[in-house]
Amino acid sequence: MPPSHEVRVRRTLVLLLRFMPVLTLLTLPPAMVGAVDADWSLVWPLLPFGVLTALLSLPGLRRKPAQTATTAENAVAVALVFPLALLVSSGPHLTHGLSLLDAAFEGMSGVTATGLTRYADIETQSFALKFLRAWQQWIGGYVIVTLTVALLPRGARKAQEMAESDVADDAGDEGQDQPDLRIRARQVSYVYIALTLICIGLTSAAGVSVENALLHGLTSVSTAGFSPLNDSLESLPQLGTVCLMGFALLGAIALSDYLRPLLSGEGLRKLLAVAGALLALSAAAGGLIYWMQVRASAPVALFDAMQVAMSAQTTTGFSTLSVPELEASSKAVLAVIMYIGGDVGSTAGGIKLARFVTLALFVYALLGHRMSRQTPPGGDAGTVLRLIGFWIGLSVIGCAGLIAVGHAPLDAIFEWSSSLNNVGLTSGLSSGDMPVATRLILTFCMWMGRVEILAVLLLFRPATWRV
Repeated sequence: MPPSHEVRVRRTLVLLLRFMPVLTLLTLPPAMVGAVDADWSLVWPLLPFGVLTALLSLPGLRRKPAQTATTAENAVAVALVFPLALLVSSGPHLTHGLSLLDAAFEGMSGVTATGLTRYADIETQSFALKFLRAWQQWIGGYVIVTLTVALLPRGARKAQEMAESDVADDAGDEGQDQPDLRIRARQVSYVYIALTLICIGLTSAAGVSVENALLHGLTSVSTAGFSPLNDSLESLPQLGTVCLMGFALLGAIALSDYLRPLLSGEGLRKLLAVAGALLALSAAAGGLIYWMQVRASAPVALFDAMQVAMSAQTTTGFSTLSVPELEASSKAVLAVIMYIGGDVGSTAGGIKLARFVTLALFVYALLGHRMSRQTPPGGDAGTVLRLIGFWIGLSVIGCAGLIAVGHAPLDAIFEWSSSLNNVGLTSGLSSGDMPVATRLILTFCMWMGRVEILAVLLLFRPATWRV
C-alpha cells in the first residue's frame, strides 16, 4: 500500500491533540451563554469538556506533529474532529429531553451544519439551547475545518483537499510560493465573521427580532438550517427572509473569493460568475417547482418556490413552506439540486458546482476527441469522477438501506440527499418517528457528507492503520 495511505495511531493522536482549541471554542461560549441565561442543565454538560479540551490544548500545541505525517493521517485526523465535536457539545440535548440516539442525531446535524432536527417544539426551549444549536452550526459550517487544517503540518495540501477546506484554495499554482496556512485561515475567518455580523445587523433592521436575527444569522451564513422557530422562516417578515437567503448565497461562494477582488479583476469576475450560476440554477429550479405545483392543482407562492429552491441549492435548509406537502416531482427537483450544492471552499455542502463544471468539460472533451491534446480545466477530472462515483455509489447503498427499513422510495431518496449533502430540508421522515436504523444511517450519512466520504472510507479501512 502506498505510504501516503498509511495511518499510524500515535501520529494521528498527536494531530488530534493539536485540534483541542477548536473544541474549546465550540463548548465554552455556549456554556457562558447558558450561565447568563441561568440554564444550568446546559452549562454542566459543556463546562467540563470546555475546561478539559483547553488543558489538552497546551501539550497538543507545544508538541509539533511529525512533518512526515501522511496524507491519510492528516485527512483521518480532520474527519475524527467531527465525532469529537459531537461528543463534547451534545450533552445538553440529553438534559433537554432528547434520547441518547436523538441527541447524537441532533449533535451531528449541528456540527456538520446540516439542519435536520429531532426537536418537535424548539420554541419552548431556552435561549441558551437555541444558541448552542446555532453555535454548533456556525462552528461546524466553516470554523472546524478551517482551523484544523491550519494546524496541520506544512505540506498537507492533499489532506486539505480531502477534508474540503479552501484554506489553501487561493494559495497559487504549483511551483509558486504558498502562503502560510495560518495566515490564510485568519483571512477567511475574518470574512466569515464579517459576513455573519452584517447578516445579523441587516436581518434585525429588516424587522426580525434581535434574538431571531442572531440565531438565524449564525445558521444562514454557515448554510446550515437550524431555526429557533418551529416553522423555519415562514413566520418571519418577507424582507428578513430575503436578507437571510441573500447571505446564504454569499456563504455558498468560496470565502477566499472575497479576498481575490481586492487583488485582481479576474477575482471579481470569478465571484460574480459563481453567484450568477447559483442564482440561475435556483431560479430555474424555483420556476420549475412553481409550475409543477400549479399543474398539480396544489399551487404555492412564487416567492416560496424560489426560496426553497435557493435553500436547496445553497444547502441551507430554511423553508417558508411545508416541504412534505410538495408534489413528488417538486421534491425530486430539490433532491437533484441539493446534490449540486455551492462552491468549493464555501460553507455549502453538496458535490459542488465547480466539480459538475469539470465533469461537463471532461465529457465535452471526450466527445470532441480532444483528450489527448488537452485536459479540461476546472480541476483534475479523474479525481472528480472518482469522487462523484463514490457519492453516487454511496447514495444507491444508503437509499436502498432506508427503503429496506420501510420508508417510501421518494422519502428515502430525499432524506438521504438532504443528509449526505448537509442541507437540512426534510420530507417529513426526520421530524417523525424514525426507526433506530434510520437514525443511525442518517447520522453517519451527515458525517460522511461533511468530510466528503474519502477520509471516512480511509478511517474504516483496516489495511490503512499501523500501530
